[in-house]
Amino acid sequence: MSARPSLLFVNQHYAPDLASTAQHLTDLAEHLAADGFEVHVLCSRDHYLSGEMDVPAGETRNGVHVHRVRTTAFGREATLGRLADYASCFLQVLGRLLTGRRYDAVVSLTTPPLLPVAMAVARLLRGQSYGIWSMDLHPEAEQAVGMIAEDGRLDASSTPLPTGATGGRPSLSTWGRI
Repeated sequence: MSARPSLLFVNQHYAPDLASTAQHLTDLAEHLAADGFEVHVLCSRDHYLSGEMDVPAGETRNGVHVHRVRTTAFGREATLGRLADYASCFLQVLGRLLTGRRYDAVVSLTTPPLLPVAMAVARLLRGQSYGIWSMDLHPEAEQAVGMIAEDGRLDASSTPLPTGATGGRPSLSTWGRI
């Protein structure tokens, strides 16, 4: 076991993919690795738009240990294909979380959308601590275009993090105001 703190980030996409979450995660993971953390990323091999990227199942990129699972790779063009991609990624990640090594902390992004549920299962069954890094909560954008009313029921329900997802402990990081 390394004396350096070990972190695992979990997201469907990672470099060299062009997805926004992949780019943000790559920047943070590489920065933390350069600062002395033992950083691992668990992601899929599929490309954000469609198809599978020609990338190895495991590699070290700029100090970050990348572990890629094989999933379906239908892409974003059809809803059914996207759902299949999400489901296969979710199941592969859940399997790794339940059977893989333990880390000092695990951070889940929100792609695929139910990924924090896999984290909650891992916490329940293995006691693994984790947090959620969400870039998807932005009710002010929906308010600005009139999709939801400011100070309305939907607005109020979209800002707090459900504590069931984090085992009763709030753990949320977002880009921008929520």
